[in-house]
Amino acid sequence: MEDLEEVTPDLGSVSDPLPSLTEKSTPNQIPTSTSIPESANTPVPSPICNSNVNPKRTVSNNDVSDSGYESSTSPANPESPVSAEGGVSGIQDGSSSDSGYETTTTNNMAGFAKQKAKCRWAQRRLKRARKIKASADGAWQRRASGRAWNSLTGHASLMGVRTRKVIGLGVKSKRCLKCSRPKRKNKTPKPHKCGKNHTGSAKSMEAAIVVELLKDCKEKGVPVGELVGDDDTTTIAKARLEVDSEIKKASDKNHVTKNVGKELYEIKPKHPELTVKAILYLKRLFGYALAQNKGNEEGMKKALKAVTSHPFNDHTHCSGQWCKFNEDPEGFKFKGIRKALTSHILRKDIEKIFDLPADKLCNLASSNMNESLNNSATQKAAKRVFLGNSYSLNYRLKATALQKNEGYTYPAQVLFA
Repeated sequence: MEDLEEVTPDLGSVSDPLPSLTEKSTPNQIPTSTSIPESANTPVPSPICNSNVNPKRTVSNNDVSDSGYESSTSPANPESPVSAEGGVSGIQDGSSSDSGYETTTTNNMAGFAKQKAKCRWAQRRLKRARKIKASADGAWQRRASGRAWNSLTGHASLMGVRTRKVIGLGVKSKRCLKCSRPKRKNKTPKPHKCGKNHTGSAKSMEAAIVVELLKDCKEKGVPVGELVGDDDTTTIAKARLEVDSEIKKASDKNHVTKNVGKELYEIKPKHPELTVKAILYLKRLFGYALAQNKGNEEGMKKALKAVTSHPFNDHTHCSGQWCKFNEDPEGFKFKGIRKALTSHILRKDIEKIFDLPADKLCNLASSNMNESLNNSATQKAAKRVFLGNSYSLNYRLKATALQKNEGYTYPAQVLFA
């Protein structure tokens, strides 16, 4: 009782006298918190507002525990502006606990420091991000004979070697119908979304698109460290000049085999002994050498010598994996050709063709996934129809990329996303 009498002088400005501790609570009085001791549990009219307060409202110590403040109704806070008899929390007059504020501020600062550390860690990880390996290949939307490259449109794709997903797709077009038609009539074209984005030759389309895709990957923090593609030196030279001078080049094994066969067919008219079956036989032996010596440079050198000497019945460098001459020299027969080749001039020409760098051949990769994408593109953008006058070609090729990445359910995913 002595504690209560020491607090009552603070309410001297209130006109109504304080009720005695034995009086019953009225409807306009606020009940005290359940945490107040029995001796101080008698309700008192609110000194702030006595008429607009809900009599059922109870303010307890737990009402403000989340915000870090302490309730003034707690007996541990006797110096509150309102006494424990009034049952009114200090939250009404904005009073707070210094210790709770300091705790909240400390927690916030710790959270900000943790977020800042995460950002710094993400930036460092982005800087030293591991470079990926990707394959690139392009195609035109016009049937070619191998002697003329005059297509008005072309596309190229960049795909991840590990995920086999489309990383990027680009389209180049040399014509726009909404631009060319008014110009023929000496009129100014209306504002439109122009699809013309290339002015060079058709052969330069692939290199231009691949460089743009490599730049886009680098800007997004996923740089390409090794590029798989055909033996077109223009693309890799332009990529090293404009994107990254340290980018590596890996040749596609299908393009390498195709180029070897092309050179063999070029010398065929000079050598009657070099038939179509002999060319196919040499290509098959070359395929054996590539498949059996991956990552083995010394083995690749020996295998190339065996490819050029085996058809001439010279088995000095032959491997027992595919040549059975050492097992049965008398009964040995060639499976791809009727008899061994004999022309020394032909052998020298073949040796020149197969004089290839072994370190390059033992680290070949494949771009079959890009060829598969090009094949799927012909189903949506047929070469017999010219679609380069508008954005129709872009939409069709992007739909092909979605089908490659997401499967045949991509229309539903796009419509109901």
